[in-house]
Amino acid sequence: MIKDALDGVELDEYDRLIQLCDSIAGAEGVLDIEERMRDVKRRYGAYPEEKWNRNLMLKKHFEEKMGKDIYSVAKKDIHLWEEGL
Repeated sequence: MIKDALDGVELDEYDRLIQLCDSIAGAEGVLDIEERMRDVKRRYGAYPEEKWNRNLMLKKHFEEKMGKDIYSVAKKDIHLWEEGL
């Protein structure tokens, strides 16, 4: 039932940005997207290739829109505990 409902939803840029953020977010802060996906694969035993490719496509899409590397905007090398969060 949930899958059917989601299949009828048309994603917008905001939805895609949330998906990208989820694909780089770790407990300790921003992670490299491929490092994050390998971690999920290691923990759950699999990571669908289609989803892997989609995440990389989203990263490229938003980097092109911003004209910047996603990690320069998301502050990849700053950890939450360093920011006092």
